[in-house]
Amino acid sequence: MNLTQRLLQALQARGATEVFGIPGDFALPLFRQIEAAALLPLHTLSHEPGVGFAADAASRARGGLGVAAVTYGAGAFNLVNAVAGAYAERVPLVVLSGAVLAASLPYWRGNAWSPERKAGRQFYDALRILGVLYREQRDTGRAVPFQTLQAEAQVAPEDAEEILDRLAAVNWVDRVTGNAWVLSRNPDAIRVADVYREFVFAFGEPSSLPAPLRAKLQAMLGGVTVGLEESLSSLFEATPEGDSRQTGAN
Repeated sequence: MNLTQRLLQALQARGATEVFGIPGDFALPLFRQIEAAALLPLHTLSHEPGVGFAADAASRARGGLGVAAVTYGAGAFNLVNAVAGAYAERVPLVVLSGAVLAASLPYWRGNAWSPERKAGRQFYDALRILGVLYREQRDTGRAVPFQTLQAEAQVAPEDAEEILDRLAAVNWVDRVTGNAWVLSRNPDAIRVADVYREFVFAFGEPSSLPAPLRAKLQAMLGGVTVGLEESLSSLFEATPEGDSRQTGAN
């Protein structure tokens, strides 16, 4: 059970019957988990003041706890009037708001800000990103918004952007409307060894190395990747969801 599920259970135990909200950037992982948990119905509206007043009205009508979920910054500020009204009239109302700090915690927890960068980190980060895209394609067929992708893969935004650009350059992923991402190549056709070559043992342009040295390195690489011939789909199906997020150069 994850933190969102425990939070929803606690809200439900205190009288919450539904969640009103508007998904956006730093709150996207929360909304994704609310939908997946299916513990409280999620009603999305088009304007934050409406979210706040709807949660207030639900609390009054049902005699329970109103819950409003919005994103960081302007999203939360737009709830001020609704929250002030609920406070003045003693209406129980809880606000769930996204935050830059909270969205970045998985990355910080992984010691990614350490000045000592570990060899092969981009390889593991790329596998995490591909794993998130693979599971979303398998389960829903939908694109993954960038903020959700980097948060679930536990990769810093700037690193995720660089990795996605490299994956797009080799036609493994595509950016779609709204800065969301999808797999563009069959994961059965991408081997773990291909990802390793791209992020760990890339040679660059053919002219960048003398031919004899390049040939010798290619032969060495064949030995290194002999155990990495598994396809991405095979790798991710064999890894329980969540375990791949713990994969790293530890």
